Amino acid sequence: MLFLLGLLLTVKPVWNLLGVPFLLLGNGLRAWAAGYIHKDRHLTTTGPYAFCRHPLYLGTFLSMVGICLLIGSWRAGVIFTLIFIAVYIPTIRQEETFMARAYGESYNEYKSKVPAFSPKIRMAKAEDFRNWSWKRLLLNEEHLTWAALIIFFLLALWLKR
Repeated sequence: MLFLLGLLLTVKPVWNLLGVPFLLLGNGLRAWAAGYIHKDRHLTTTGPYAFCRHPLYLGTFLSMVGICLLIGSWRAGVIFTLIFIAVYIPTIRQEETFMARAYGESYNEYKSKVPAFSPKIRMAKAEDFRNWSWKRLLLNEEHLTWAALIIFFLLALWLKR
């Protein structure tokens, strides 16, 4: 959220609508993933987790690409990419180490079949969409991501005046 606020205060948005699909895809992916994941309770391999092991981070990346395109700032894109690499790559490594310890061979088998970040392209199956839960989305606090996005747009409109 601080990154978004900093963007609004330092650049004059051009409102390139090319960013909107990235924003919607990224936040939609995050919502889809948050409705499946049972953090630290069991290995989630369905829903978006059947396509990539870190759909929440991929969704964050796509959303931030969308924001950078929307405001038309290549500098923001470079800064975001550097921040993403510095923060998320170590986080992913740490999480994968934890998952391997917590879930052992089940995780290793999952890891061998599903890519970490770039989604595996295949036809979706019915189970990819079963068991999604609003309750889980709320428990995983994904509604806060949507709230931050709405606040970003309201601030942008207010600062544009």
